[in-house]
Amino acid sequence: MKKLLINLTLLLVISLTLPLITNAQERMVRVSGDNQTGFVSTHLAEPLVAKLVDRSGNPIPGRTIYFIISKFSAATDGYASPASDTTDANGEVRTYFTLGSVIGGYSVIAAVDAAGLSTRTTFNATATDPAIRIAIASGNNQTGTVGQALANPFVV
Repeated sequence: MKKLLINLTLLLVISLTLPLITNAQERMVRVSGDNQTGFVSTHLAEPLVAKLVDRSGNPIPGRTIYFIISKFSAATDGYASPASDTTDANGEVRTYFTLGSVIGGYSVIAAVDAAGLSTRTTFNATATDPAIRIAIASGNNQTGTVGQALANPFVV
């Protein structure tokens, strides 16, 4: 007598519907102070102001925000004062940035965590050298006849 061996495999399919969880519960936005230019080793004219809001755009007060100089800046000797602060009733926080000693671009990250890895925004600034500035010395605002030399040379 021959035996027939049948192997049954039970296949179980489970279907779950889970809510999508993202880090978009809050976001940081730049309010003012981005893209300023100043001389090396000086304070920027305006503070850097960031705002922390929830997914509906409502301000989030009472959260500590850290201001971190990006390692991709021209130099890291610039500094933010204060280096961290708490958001106000409008969800805003501000700092004053002093440019470093190197000419070039600086980036300041405003972030919810001290490492700058979570909810954040970036402010950019440029440091220039005061000696490189071009100023008009004389010869400006002259009028003359087309094809004729002006009375005074342009001097910068």
